[in-house]
Amino acid sequence: MLNQSVALACIVLSLFGILQSAFGTRVDKNSGRHFIFFFSVLLIFASADLATLLIQGKPGRELRIVLSMTSYFEYCSPSLLAYIVSHYLLSIVDAKHELKKLRVTMIVMVFVHNLFITVSQYTGMIYQVNSLNVVNIGKLYSLAYVMNAAMLIIDFVLLVRRRGMLSKSEKIVFGIFMTVPSVAIILRIFAVKDGVIIVGAMALTAFVMYVFTLSDQTERYNRQQQQNSKLKIDIMLSQIQPHFLYNSLLVIRQICLSDPTKAASAIDDFAKYLRHNMDSITENAPIPFETELKHVRQYVQLQQLRFEDDLDVRYDIECSDFRIPTLTLQPLVENAIRYGVRKSEDGRGTVTVRTREYDDRYEVSVIDDGPGFVPESVPQDKENASLGLRNVRERLEMTCGGELVIDSVIGEGTNATIVLPRNEEE
Repeated sequence: MLNQSVALACIVLSLFGILQSAFGTRVDKNSGRHFIFFFSVLLIFASADLATLLIQGKPGRELRIVLSMTSYFEYCSPSLLAYIVSHYLLSIVDAKHELKKLRVTMIVMVFVHNLFITVSQYTGMIYQVNSLNVVNIGKLYSLAYVMNAAMLIIDFVLLVRRRGMLSKSEKIVFGIFMTVPSVAIILRIFAVKDGVIIVGAMALTAFVMYVFTLSDQTERYNRQQQQNSKLKIDIMLSQIQPHFLYNSLLVIRQICLSDPTKAASAIDDFAKYLRHNMDSITENAPIPFETELKHVRQYVQLQQLRFEDDLDVRYDIECSDFRIPTLTLQPLVENAIRYGVRKSEDGRGTVTVRTREYDDRYEVSVIDDGPGFVPESVPQDKENASLGLRNVRERLEMTCGGELVIDSVIGEGTNATIVLPRNEEE
């Protein structure tokens, strides 16, 4: 009765684990996929154990066939579970797939183990179902767990050698997996030969592993959110430069004396510009390109109040039906004006904002005809420009997997291009 209760509890836990791994929001895809496989095999393992307990000793040819099948799954499942966890460990510590031979070796070990169990169905060297529908343990019963022990040893060596690539929680998770099932296997061989101790140990291990993994990845998620918030503030501060605010207000003040209507329009653009920057702090997802372009136009209009005919900004918009991380285009236009147009010999020039659509990407370019520069020199020579470009790069990578490409030629100008991967599902 106790064994049946343990097996039933393992079934319930496995179903819960499958649902939580499939639909949970705080576990990454790699971990979720491995846990789904683990809990699925554990469900089969526990169901086979429960079926064996319920039908063992009951007469009937059909029940004997079922008992043979459930016994087979009972002995095969531990090696599959060990392999899934080993594969999970490899996926974390072997990102460059340097240990391909080890992966292949483990697959061969699982295959040999299952082949060994299959042969035992007919030889009885591991177990055998007798005429009374009772599972008898064979003389080579302990060999059923040799492959499991071997994979646990491999995992232990791998854990020690690559421990620097694992977080504290991950070390605890894999340490528990190597300890609890090992103890269960020893007890199964030498003490408890008719219980469900191994499936119970695996279920307990899976539960602890999932809790620790969930906690670890939730902590990482929260830390990433904090970094995102800090990055948003850095971006906003990099865009609202004191010199720009000061110069804009001075120009508006002068216009108020000569053209109040134009001044009112300038104040409206200035207010909308500030509002967009403030709203960007709480914006996580990419926004429509038209919204970002509108913000750029407001910024340009404010700059043209100051530079008048010295600044010519053109828009070559071939496509606009896509989304872009907020505050990624305006910093490029600002740099083009400050370090392109205004650094030319006569302080005059043209900035072009251009969009292009390709099969696999969108490109948004900001092109100026200024003096140009060596891209590698930006961090040393132009601190503010460097901060803006770095923020744009980080925001593109974190938000949508995009990139920023800078192409500049001395004496000819600069082309800063935002490359956005195209996602048809979005």
